[in-house]
Amino acid sequence: MIAIPEKYEKLIISLRTAQVKEYSLDKEHTSYDDLLDGLRSSLKGYNINKSSCRLIRINQNLMVV
Repeated sequence: MIAIPEKYEKLIISLRTAQVKEYSLDKEHTSYDDLLDGLRSSLKGYNINKSSCRLIRINQNLMVV
């Protein structure tokens, strides 16, 4: 699970606008793609089960669970 405080509005926008093209991030259609790249790079060492992930909002934070 990851919590993103509301003050990181641009990162949240990046996650909301992210689009993929043939299993790759479509940077032309994703806002603030550099922030999303940074988040993805920082999570490389973690094993995330993609089939069970979903986005939820708890206490003004966007969370991936």
